[in-house]
Amino acid sequence: MKENRFTYEVYNTLSDLDKVEFITDLEWEEGDSKWELYNIILCDESDFDLARIEVLKIMEVTPMPILLKNKLSDSLAEVIQNTTDEDVLEYAVMCASSFITYPLIEELVILLLLDNTRYSNLRHCALSAIEKIENKEKRKRILEQLIDDPEFAKYAQRLLEKIASD
Repeated sequence: MKENRFTYEVYNTLSDLDKVEFITDLEWEEGDSKWELYNIILCDESDFDLARIEVLKIMEVTPMPILLKNKLSDSLAEVIQNTTDEDVLEYAVMCASSFITYPLIEELVILLLLDNTRYSNLRHCALSAIEKIENKEKRKRILEQLIDDPEFAKYAQRLLEKIASD
């Protein structure tokens, strides 16, 4: 029997930077069990931020079975709502573009985009995620709320023009 070197117990023995490498190596392993470990890492606010960010980067670009995606969407929403790490939040919002069909994710991203007290990079990530909303009318209504936003009016106008020309 082949020993599984990708366990939470092994992960917890690693240095912070080795944790990131572990996560990257695990990405290429067959099977869905890796997602449970990724979920644990993602939800652990005390874990190394770059490890959590690596999980978010993988989640954003990797196809996964719908049941796993449903579970991970709940965890992603939890991170977006509760993380105190701005870098993790930014990557979580970037990752949200692949989860934007989930109503709670969509709602959270919209709130971040429209909150002009949030920092610019975070709002830009939210804007990118909003662009993935398939419903043009919904996208249009969101973007129209940015027309008077000093920082985002020009982006909103450009995207509204694109919607009108499609």
